[in-house]
Amino acid sequence: VLWDDVKGAIVNNESSEIIVMLNSEFNEFARHPELDLYPDTLREKIDRWNEKIYHAVNNGVYRCGFAQTQAAYDVACSELFAVLDEIDRALLTNRYLCGNSVTLADVRLFTTLFRFDAVYYSLFKCSLRRIQDYQNLSGYLRDLYQLPGVAATCDLDAVKRDYYGNLFPLNPGGIVPAGPDLANFLLPHDRQLTVDRGQSIVDRSIAQQNTANFRQVRYRNIVGRDLGQAVSLGDCSIVGCTS
Repeated sequence: VLWDDVKGAIVNNESSEIIVMLNSEFNEFARHPELDLYPDTLREKIDRWNEKIYHAVNNGVYRCGFAQTQAAYDVACSELFAVLDEIDRALLTNRYLCGNSVTLADVRLFTTLFRFDAVYYSLFKCSLRRIQDYQNLSGYLRDLYQLPGVAATCDLDAVKRDYYGNLFPLNPGGIVPAGPDLANFLLPHDRQLTVDRGQSIVDRSIAQQNTANFRQVRYRNIVGRDLGQAVSLGDCSIVGCTS
């Protein structure tokens, strides 16, 4: 909720709109007003990711956890991990979702990823894979967590107490699990090295495909030329005709 102290009223209660407001509407009070997480050049890409992330990931974990039928759970779980898999592939050659800079799309995804292994994986039955099981998402999460100022806003113990302690239908005993260890978020992420390696693999694959395509075209040109010469010379043994 975005609250106006002067008017004593709620300005907005939609998180997707609030983060856009916080990006630029309060720059006169910001320590780093030059920081823009929603630049004009990337807005279309950010919006595409945000739409996909909200439906399948941010809201998707709740659709899994509070599904009332097996069919509803199966759909939500399938969509959730399909998008997580897609993001993991995208992060092979991009340090962040929209390139080499953090954007609002990363901010929106981070909040769910931070809670995922501790809460959603077990309590909400999002249990196909943990974030730490992903090759690229795991390092990406650590990368974001280790950005200056981010860790200070994250309280994993409070997150676990809130979810496990208050959601009685999902956890009647109110037992709060001991793990995971927050130290995992401080492990080296090596994201730039991963991206460089991933891009190198992609570049080699493209080069190999281009070489293969060139050889196929060259082969067709040679065969076509020889066939054309044979026809013009009346060489029926080559073209397969009879006199």
